[in-house]
This record gives sequence, structure tokens and C-alpha cells, in this order.
Amino acid sequence: MEIRMVDVVAQMGPAFLATRLKRLGERMQAGAASVLTDAGIPLQPGHMAAMAALRTGPKTVGQLAEASGTSQPGMTRTVGQLKKLGLATDEACDDQRSRLIALTVQGERMAHRIATDVWPRVGSAAEEILARVDGDFLHQLAIIEQALAEASIADRAARSHPRPLTLREYSSALAREFHDINREWID
Repeated sequence: MEIRMVDVVAQMGPAFLATRLKRLGERMQAGAASVLTDAGIPLQPGHMAAMAALRTGPKTVGQLAEASGTSQPGMTRTVGQLKKLGLATDEACDDQRSRLIALTVQGERMAHRIATDVWPRVGSAAEEILARVDGDFLHQLAIIEQALAEASIADRAARSHPRPLTLREYSSALAREFHDINREWID
């Protein structure tokens, strides 16, 4: 007998939205990583935002983090990996407090190859999936991102006061509700 597992993440609805989006992102990034590997590009999907931003010219780590919506420590790691692969270089800014990151000649060639080969194929695959969605999903995603910029889940949860779950002893006065709940569950 085969036991069918319940997708508890999907079942929990909005309370598990972040987990569901993370799961979706991981699946999409795994596919994008395969496309990069097949193209012979030694990078990961997590490097793509930095590559895209650096294609427009040198940036500080802070500017790269802001452009990609990631943390500065995360972007520092990404830049370190790009430098290790010989795709990026850095030099001190005029103020000597920060460093300006730029693509090397090899990095520029790699970024061009990614932009002309990988991104169009991954984008086309994503568009194929999005075509199955009602409405403009990317617009809806932007609305969620804006709402989180205005107030975090933690802030919103602190303002929320849901009624606590209470257990009640069965009584004949609740017979109708007991019947309806069980009927709904059985159906």
C-alpha cells in the first residue's frame, strides 16, 4: 500500500508563504544552474545579479547589494568568488573607504556570453511557466516586495491579535455543529 504524503507547506497557506517561495526559488535556481553548467559557465545563479549589475559599469559592494536586493556580506562573498575566478577585480575608491568592483576582460566576455545565451533561455523557460498563471505574477510579486519594504512580517505579526484556539467539551447543544464539521471533513 502506497502512502501519499501531504504537502504540509502548501496546506498551511499564507503562514508558510516564505517557505513556499523559497522552495520555488530553489527549484528554479537548480534549473538555471543546470543551464549554466551545460553552457560551460563556472558560475551559480546567485552570481547572476552581480554580473548583470557589473555589465553596466564598476560598482561598490554596497551598490551591488542595493542593486540586487541582497545583503552586503552576501555580495562580498559573491565578489570574492568572481575575483577568485578571474572575472572581477577591485580597486580602492578615491575616499579609500570602499572598493570599486569591475569586470575583468574575461569577466566582460563571460557576462556577454551569459546575457546572450543563458539569460534568454532561462527567461524563456520562466515565461513558459508564467503563461500558466492568471494575472501578472511579476507585478503581484512587486506588490509583495513593496509591502515588505513598508513593514516586515515580524512587524505585521506583532500588530495581529488572532483569536486563540479554544477546545470545548462536547455537549448536545453543539450536536449540529459537530455533525456539520464531520460531514465537511468526510466530504
